Amino acid sequence: MELNILLNERFGFQDFRPGQKEIIEAILGGKHVLGVLATGSGKTLCYQMLSQLLDGLTIVVSPLISLMEDQWTRMRQTGFKDVGILHSALAKDRLQKEWQMIEQKKRKLILLSPERLTNPAFLERLAQHQISLLAIDEAHCVSQWGYDFRPDYLKIKDSYPVLRNPLVMALTGTASPKVQSDILYHLGIEDAEKIILSMNRPNIAYHVERVKGDEEKRSFLIRELPRLTGPGIIYAGTRRETEELADWLSDRLKMEIPAYHAGLPTENRALIQTQFIHGQTPLLVATTAFGMGIDKENIRFVIHYQMPTSIEGYLQETGRIGRDGKDGVAILLYTPDDFAITASVLDYSIPNYNQIKEFYHRLILQGDNLSIHHEESDHLPLKAFLYRLEQGDWIESVRTSENGKYHYILKKELDEEDISLIAAEWEQLRMEKRKGLACFNLIISANDCLRKGIHQYFGEKDHGFSLFCCTHCGIDLRMYYTHSRTETEISAQPRSWEEELELLLPIK
Repeated sequence: MELNILLNERFGFQDFRPGQKEIIEAILGGKHVLGVLATGSGKTLCYQMLSQLLDGLTIVVSPLISLMEDQWTRMRQTGFKDVGILHSALAKDRLQKEWQMIEQKKRKLILLSPERLTNPAFLERLAQHQISLLAIDEAHCVSQWGYDFRPDYLKIKDSYPVLRNPLVMALTGTASPKVQSDILYHLGIEDAEKIILSMNRPNIAYHVERVKGDEEKRSFLIRELPRLTGPGIIYAGTRRETEELADWLSDRLKMEIPAYHAGLPTENRALIQTQFIHGQTPLLVATTAFGMGIDKENIRFVIHYQMPTSIEGYLQETGRIGRDGKDGVAILLYTPDDFAITASVLDYSIPNYNQIKEFYHRLILQGDNLSIHHEESDHLPLKAFLYRLEQGDWIESVRTSENGKYHYILKKELDEEDISLIAAEWEQLRMEKRKGLACFNLIISANDCLRKGIHQYFGEKDHGFSLFCCTHCGIDLRMYYTHSRTETEISAQPRSWEEELELLLPIK
């Protein structure tokens, strides 16, 4: 079937967004693909459409269970019924049902968490079916230089031979040239066709509010939040700060504002996420744990209470604004002291020499009893260290159950030279991330176009915009207030009842 006809009849769109058709055609032409499309540019459609065009199964690897569940739900709500899901947190009866549907050929697309591909028994069962495409969503997670490293992604290419070497499609919304190189190398697709689009989102304005400290930050929130057209997200730096700020705002604004972070029970996170996506909660305070893959089209603003740890992370988080193409604003509350605070958060996530020695001695003492839960543990230095040892074949991880818990077995001992080498690698990573953070700080504090500085960081010259650009170029927050011109334009083009009904009906 001609691609544009399928796009219209199966997915209800008249035209492809930039990059989508090129990615699909490259895969159909038998090529591996690296696709870098700005957040909100429609990467999901690429693997959905390919699953309908390829003979076998399309496997989509996603980094978070919550992300997979949300993708699965939204696909089925839009009539895409042949999507399945297989992750470690599935109840036994649901897992059995999913396998039955695969064996009955009632599934064309399967969502997986990356650790599933490290389970030999799982891989063997999956390999009994034809796997035509392995799509790696949020592929920047493969790179330690990226903003959201997931070491499980490093093992994905080990599954290729068992799955009879399917085509690989790596997709991400944000990747510097260094991260792009890492993706190609670690996924073993150096010969992939690269489709790299601009990071620019012309419907998003960037505003930096310079303040002297927390008191002025909170005053800004109390003054502006009731005025801004929503929905919106406020990003805070830590779990504790997220909860404190949400409680404080709820009390001052006389409305329930939830706090979202990875330390909440799974049920609570799912409830908050669902309520926000469906408009029951117009505002929430969150750590960066909220957001990857969140598919809510009408977010109008994102406020960063503190400086993010990277430009990549900043673009990913602000990229959740205006996925419907309507205008929105990204607001950064900035004080020069934030640089030191953010730098300390960054340092915490990377193990230093003393921590490496401490972790190694713990491994020696505990031996086979050392275990860690990959999905829930937030002690990043320890996780990073264990993955590095496994990558270097010093230890072996053994999955003991379906609850995501691993035991670590020491295969060979490290000497002082090994420890020093690992410490030097992490120190290089720390310096590179510090360098990126310093660059971001310079862009924020300089008296120049913020959009231009961000896009030059990615080697881009294009920084066009549609309404306002940034603080330096001239931006009036009143344009994003309730009853503003922007809100009028957003609400001036409602869908007809026929269009709304069509969205609810199953696709034929």
